[in-house]
Amino acid sequence: MTAELVSASIRVIAVSTTTGFPNGLNGDPTLGATDYTSACGNPGGAAGQATRIATATGGTAFANVPPGDVSSAILTGLANLPVTVAPSVSCDTGLTATFTPASKTVTSGDDASFTETLTLSPAPPVGDLHCTVQFLLNGVPGGDTFVQRVTVRHNPPPNCSKLHLSKT
Repeated sequence: MTAELVSASIRVIAVSTTTGFPNGLNGDPTLGATDYTSACGNPGGAAGQATRIATATGGTAFANVPPGDVSSAILTGLANLPVTVAPSVSCDTGLTATFTPASKTVTSGDDASFTETLTLSPAPPVGDLHCTVQFLLNGVPGGDTFVQRVTVRHNPPPNCSKLHLSKT
């Protein structure tokens, strides 16, 4: 099961409360687990499995959390997860945008800084050119907050080499 979680990039946040079994989610799941043996067979697993699974998936395990602090523990676990931020760019013909680095992994909630370079082609069209940059979070669009829209106005100087002066 852990391998499937890892391959699906799922991070487990395990929260054991102060109610119930003394070791919570890390307790031995085979002790006293006879309620469903006739329907499901002998239980599997081993003591410490919540911490092992959370660690293997890059998640977090919390122990002895009072019931009133469960949501806070979950939010703390979510805030500590790594997220890979990568720009996905769509520009009008004649304009390109590149980013260095191409992606960056940060702790969720932290800023990911990039150097952005906008480049006009050698003969871009005159007028406004646009780029839309959608920042992906672990390969998924992050919503409107993670979209950048850029407008570059290309207004070249006049070509005076074709002007002719005449005296009258």
